[in-house]
Amino acid sequence: MEPFEIADKLGRKIKLKKETIWHIIRRPEMENEEECMKNCLTDPDLVVESPKSKSVLIFNKNYPERELNERLLMVVVKVLNKHGFILTSYGSNRAKRGNVIWTKK
Repeated sequence: MEPFEIADKLGRKIKLKKETIWHIIRRPEMENEEECMKNCLTDPDLVVESPKSKSVLIFNKNYPERELNERLLMVVVKVLNKHGFILTSYGSNRAKRGNVIWTKK
């Protein structure tokens, strides 16, 4: 996995920093998921605000071909103005709750 910068669905520039990569790839299911993370940011199914912090957004994307407990990919982003950086990413079996910012129709 390499650092990257991409525009998310909401038009913000989101960075994956080198120092965050180790935190993500220590989860075995995330080792080769860079393209899925980018896809989750650009074409999410749901974006919610974290209940703990309004400046943290959780991007959700369903991947039905994955194992049951990892079908949803979560990309957690800290947003400051029109820029953000990825805090973490992981697989889950349920969408995160919070104030809905955007949803796929």
